[in-house]
Amino acid sequence: PVVYTATMAILFAALNLSKWGPYAWLGLINLDQLSTALVLAPLAPVGVWVGIWLSRRIEPTWFYRIAYAGMAFTAAKLLWDGWH
Repeated sequence: PVVYTATMAILFAALNLSKWGPYAWLGLINLDQLSTALVLAPLAPVGVWVGIWLSRRIEPTWFYRIAYAGMAFTAAKLLWDGWH
């Protein structure tokens, strides 16, 4: 679970960083969003700490069940939004 979590964190960080250019080009980055990000930034290390703590303490079987259920829920939500 720790390797999986770390890999996903790196993947999502790279994907989110790659969005900055297109978002800026489309004019989707503004002062309101940047100020919100600045206010919420101190919570990021707390979330990382909680994620590391949980991934080290949960059984691998339950970790993967929860991860797969989260992915299935996200996929269903995206499909629902796409169809409606």
